[in-house]
Order: sequence, then C-alpha cells, then structure tokens
Amino acid sequence: MIDLVSRREQSYNNADFIVQSNILSHAKLAYYRLFAFFYGLAGQAAEVVMVNGSWTGGHIKRIWRRNDVSIVFPPCDVSSFLTLEQNAEDKFAEDRIVRIMSIGQIRPEKNHRMQIEVLRMVKKELEKRGDGTEESLISIHTMWNEHFGISVVEGMAAGTIMLAHDSGGPQLDILQPIDGKKQELPLGFLAATKEGEVVGIVRCMLFGALIILCSPLLQGIPSELRN
Repeated sequence: MIDLVSRREQSYNNADFIVQSNILSHAKLAYYRLFAFFYGLAGQAAEVVMVNGSWTGGHIKRIWRRNDVSIVFPPCDVSSFLTLEQNAEDKFAEDRIVRIMSIGQIRPEKNHRMQIEVLRMVKKELEKRGDGTEESLISIHTMWNEHFGISVVEGMAAGTIMLAHDSGGPQLDILQPIDGKKQELPLGFLAATKEGEVVGIVRCMLFGALIILCSPLLQGIPSELRN
C-alpha cells in the first residue's frame, strides 16, 4: 500500500482526490509508514509466524524484519469440482459459445470492475446466462496481490482455463510449474492490465480450440503413450 500511495496511483483504497493532492498524499504516506512501524514492532514480538502464501510471506518478512516465517497454504476442497463432467469444449465446438466464469466475494479489492471493462473490450454485447461451472470454458480472477486465491484453484479443478492477475498467490504459488518442472502445456495464464486480460482471454479461447482439435487424436492413443 505504501508503494501504491508513493506512485500516486488511484485504487479502491486510494481515492482520486488524494492522488491529485500533494498534501493529502504525503499525509497518507506518513500515516501508513507510522502504522507499518508499529505493525512491525508487534510482529517482532510474535513467537510463531504462519502465513497463507508466498506473497504474504514476503510482505511479512519485509515489514516484520524476520525470516522465520512458515507458509501454510489454505485448505482447498476441490473434490466436488473434480467430479464435474466438463462439457465446455463440446459447447465451444458445437455452438461456438465461450462462457467465462468468475468466482469470488464481491468486494472492491477483487476488482470486478476490471472484469466488466475487459469483457466489454472483448465483446460488444454480453448475454447474461445462468449456466453452471460445468459449462464454463474460462475462469478469470483480477484481484491485485491476492494473498492466495482459493477460487483460482477451484476454477482449475473444475477444468476451466484459468486467467489470473499476474501478482500475489496466483503468480507465486498456483500457476507455477509442478515440482519446478516446466510443463508442455501451461497451467493457466497471467495478466496485469486490461489489455493483457483481453489478450489472455483470446489466448484461452485459442488454447481451448487446440484442446478440441487434439482430443479426437488423443482418444486413439494409449494412455501410457500420452505421458
């Protein structure tokens, strides 16, 4: 947050009238630095420190000035999502319909406004449909510096192509190579701007089309030869 105020960048928690004012920006910056100082003193007194992801861990290490931080990822019960019969590819192949899903709490920091602006840029007219996750091809998550991102994991477990914000937990913990090994196919896509989200959605659509084209070929190949 200190960096955000220093850059004079407008956000849900940094109003435009503050960004436009030198006095208010410097006052807010002084307040946050004072708060961070006392927050750091409190953190140094903790006996055990556990955080929910790599981004939070780095944040705590920097402010609390200690390295004995343990990462405990939050529980993600994806069993119900793994049992879904994914038919988004069939919808895409038959009807040329792409459904985009977004799961998360409705709060300013989740940046749903960006999603709306991105969708307007991708398609001029949007149709509101009430279909379930089994018919969604793409999932989007636009929160900046999400501490972890349970809904990102859930979207991936449901079989959707994930497009998340290029920061925080999705960047550092979730959309990463498995066991540090580079994958032939990406686990998902990352974007930091509206323009990047538009490019990402197009890539997801192309990626979905590639899966559809390759599926008939893979069905005729023994499973032991696919790996």
